[in-house]
Amino acid sequence: MLSDIHEHPVIHRELLLALVRLSPDGALGAVAAGPLESFLSEDDDDLRWLESQCAENPRLRATLAQAWCVDFLSEETLVRLDHAAAKPLGRVSS
Repeated sequence: MLSDIHEHPVIHRELLLALVRLSPDGALGAVAAGPLESFLSEDDDDLRWLESQCAENPRLRATLAQAWCVDFLSEETLVRLDHAAAKPLGRVSS
């Protein structure tokens, strides 16, 4: 099921890239606010993947820049995400 996507990191990553690639510019905020925000975590493999992809993919970087981060993420992770997005991300308390 799609609700179990977190258990399949390779597929999850490919779906995120496909959403970013195929969504109209005006819909990237919805990708950021849903699928991308739910992907954000303390998982170092996912963070390294996202940093690498954002460095090479301006569309993904622009999508990440629209995401909001919740306060369960560590300050170190937030700094990494800000750097990957090339701007400070919004913060929200859970």
